[in-house]
Amino acid sequence: MADLSDESVQLVVTSPPYNVGIAYANHSDDLPLEDYLRFLNEVWRECYRVLAPGGRLCINVANTDRKPYLPLNALITAELLRAAREEGLNWLMRGEIIWDKGASAGVSTAWGSFASSSDPVLRDVHEYIMIFSKESFRLDGGGRTGISGGEFVDWTRSIWRPEEIGDQSTGISDQKSEGQKSAARPGGPGTPINENERDSVGDRPERSSIFEAEEQRSEEQRCGVSLEELQRKLAGKLKDARKRGKDDAWIAESMARTAWRHFSQPGDGIWSMTTESGVNHPAPFPTELPRRLIKLYTKPGDLVLDPFMGAGATGVAAVQTGRHYVGYDISPEYCDMARQRIAAAEAALSAQDKENQ
Repeated sequence: MADLSDESVQLVVTSPPYNVGIAYANHSDDLPLEDYLRFLNEVWRECYRVLAPGGRLCINVANTDRKPYLPLNALITAELLRAAREEGLNWLMRGEIIWDKGASAGVSTAWGSFASSSDPVLRDVHEYIMIFSKESFRLDGGGRTGISGGEFVDWTRSIWRPEEIGDQSTGISDQKSEGQKSAARPGGPGTPINENERDSVGDRPERSSIFEAEEQRSEEQRCGVSLEELQRKLAGKLKDARKRGKDDAWIAESMARTAWRHFSQPGDGIWSMTTESGVNHPAPFPTELPRRLIKLYTKPGDLVLDPFMGAGATGVAAVQTGRHYVGYDISPEYCDMARQRIAAAEAALSAQDKENQ
């Protein structure tokens, strides 16, 4: 990633190969564990160099193997914290998200000794997203992201669950997966998705403004009646509290709890993500995952990096949300696939722009 300047990136969103023998193009996915962690550490060092102070590193992994169980989330976290102690790479862990894939994880029969105490085996239906900051908890130059209040409340929960729907925001269908994702995309420092320019959003900044404005209008329309209902609830709560002689601290806590519950009705806190099967790649992750991380941790115009770009989900999500992107992958085939998907997302946005004019 030598073509990227120091401290030029606000967010890294990525899912490295899981080292479980997946048949990737141009990558050996069956390294000895020490070599695998060493390979990842080289990538994390470059991510640290290019991240702005306070910039976030979001790593999506699943735990692997069963005899014995291999907790990749714990191993990668331990390596990053070791680097903070021994190498001066001041990674600050911010938390861990559990992506509960539910029905989209597919049906597994690897349950060991069925209905017997001999050797029952746990079957994972979840993955992890570990969140780290570089050097500081606050991002230099951070600002309004375009996220709605309801989205922020829902998306800062530490468990995300999928709905049985596809991602329709780009016009690209993300079909429900028939099998469990067991590995992510290969790559490493290699060929940028865009060799001659950082991304195709930068030449048309007005598009991101139109997209964000339209998204905000839709959110406001959707929530208009809901907000009126919330106002009525709060007014009733306040009247009742005053009548009962409650103090201001009690009233403030009650108001906050009422607002939180209002924005968190059943279903609202569920992340609409399924594994993707409509992409010709061994293990793509859903566009919705980077899209929400991007909306949480960056503002329009920021730069997002994926050092294991694969089929291009992070680039698609960046285009959707008016951010710039850089992606790397060692497979020319996957780079071409990513370019095609990103171009399709841009075409869908252009069509939407014309409809809104």
